[in-house]
Amino acid sequence: MNLSPLFTRLLLILLFFPQAVAADPFKAGDEPEAVILRGLWRSGEMIRYELNETVRIYHQEQLIETRENSSLVHIDVAAHTPGQRYVLIWQLRETNASLFDDPVLDRHMHSLIADGLVIETDGFGGIRQSTNIDELFAHFQLAVAELDGARHWDGRSDIREQLDLYLRDPALFEALLMRDIRFIFGLHGVEVRFDAEFTYDTWQENPWGEPAASQGRLFITGYDEQSRLLTVVNQVSLKPELKSGTLVLREEQTYQIAAGTGWPQEVRLFDEMGDGEFRRVRELHVTRVPF
Repeated sequence: MNLSPLFTRLLLILLFFPQAVAADPFKAGDEPEAVILRGLWRSGEMIRYELNETVRIYHQEQLIETRENSSLVHIDVAAHTPGQRYVLIWQLRETNASLFDDPVLDRHMHSLIADGLVIETDGFGGIRQSTNIDELFAHFQLAVAELDGARHWDGRSDIREQLDLYLRDPALFEALLMRDIRFIFGLHGVEVRFDAEFTYDTWQENPWGEPAASQGRLFITGYDEQSRLLTVVNQVSLKPELKSGTLVLREEQTYQIAAGTGWPQEVRLFDEMGDGEFRRVRELHVTRVPF
């Protein structure tokens, strides 16, 4: 993609942090080749997102199940230490999504998340950790223990066995609760190039829960002058040597980020996994919504 020098400088001034080391990046004739996406947020700022997810399950290419859910989340910028970090409060306002495939446990945990996940970022707005996740995990342990005592899981041992995975691994519990916010702000702190795509090695989880060697491509697809939105795409697929056979693993993330603030305005995910017999397609659409 070719951006004029004028708009390259405009983007850098409004949205990005130049990845230059020597000369002034805004000096005529010295265009930076790469920038780092970042948030430019103020303490007390608030934003809301609507998340709509659809999951389709296919068996031998016949659709056998469709699940749809939506959520509304509210984010407060609670604190900002310039150049060091942001503190965000992530509150779940509405949802019909399930965390643990149990309505009783889901209602309890959703009510806790409605009070807020306290999120600490790096200086660019990239998500680092939740500072109150230990408290939420303790509530989760207590809730499961109380339901055990009430014989709530009689006849549903499969659900209870799944919960053991989270009880044994607090990091897995944290990953579940923070999955959406990590996705929405997944490019903050990431370097992107104006003149070329960035390729990298990574991995994806295959249908059997094992890591599969993959490769990623990160690139800018456009900048809309009227809306002042930058569009960045991140694609991940199996490495060529693994593409033979029936295994299908691919993911595409499309981010539209506002110049001047660094707030994502729209984010889309397409995630496909298949083993030749079963195939799962997950689509997630995140949009900024007015108050």
